[in-house]
Amino acid sequence: MFRIFFLPDDKERQSALGAFGGIPYLHRKAVTSFGVLISPKLGPGPDDWLAHFYEAGQTFEQYKIRPGRVEGDKNEVVLQPLGEEIAGELVEMVVGLAAAYFPTLRFTVKDAIPTSALGFESEPIYDSSAIINRIRQFPPISRYALIALTSQDLYHTDPTNFVFSVCNTPAKVAVLSTARLQSARGDSQLLYLRVAKLVVTAVCLAAGLKHCTYYECVMNGAWSVEELDRAPLHVCPICLRKLLFCFDFNPMDWYSGLLTYTQRLPAPFIPATEWLQTRISLFQASLAK
Repeated sequence: MFRIFFLPDDKERQSALGAFGGIPYLHRKAVTSFGVLISPKLGPGPDDWLAHFYEAGQTFEQYKIRPGRVEGDKNEVVLQPLGEEIAGELVEMVVGLAAAYFPTLRFTVKDAIPTSALGFESEPIYDSSAIINRIRQFPPISRYALIALTSQDLYHTDPTNFVFSVCNTPAKVAVLSTARLQSARGDSQLLYLRVAKLVVTAVCLAAGLKHCTYYECVMNGAWSVEELDRAPLHVCPICLRKLLFCFDFNPMDWYSGLLTYTQRLPAPFIPATEWLQTRISLFQASLAK
């Protein structure tokens, strides 16, 4: 079914960003200094997410009613590989990038477990919701979120509805599949970038953010690999304000930490690195005014 999506205009985007009363100075400068580095959301093509799924959008004012803040010492994000096929270097990269993206959270990796340990028979495709229901009971109880990573195909609701990932936001549990993220050329480095975007999105969803409908943003929904590849690795001003409200970090230190990490990553991350370099320059210039 094709859905009609009405693109927000400038006034709606500004309204979604919210009023600035009481916002810390650095936070205000961070969300108002993107300049030409941010693009309004493009209209969806027939094979894009917004052509198939209704998204109402989420303003900052709506978000701050129920932000997914850390409670007490529950700041651990657990990455749980399912099966032995997930490369260790992929997991290492994902954890490193996620730790830079969410500096107030602590990321740990558990030993891989077979899907049979969850009570599943060997199948070509697995029910993502069933996996989430099994793993959401995993210790530690003190965790902030749990993300399972598998190389097996996943579906949601309908066995013909293949998905990259599914997140149960109230439980802060997600499962991601690499099955349909492999490059046709076998480029593992491109796979790393795709998985990185999905992990960032999963943590943001666990933090209470919804899919972004205002800008081209890592929080855009993705219905195909092509659409996932078009999405940037960065968050837009509205989503950034939500993260700042939720986790309360220094945005300049955050951008600098991200840049330091992405500079060590392979070629597919070069656009993200170049974006961060320009972003930091614009941010610094805004502080000098």
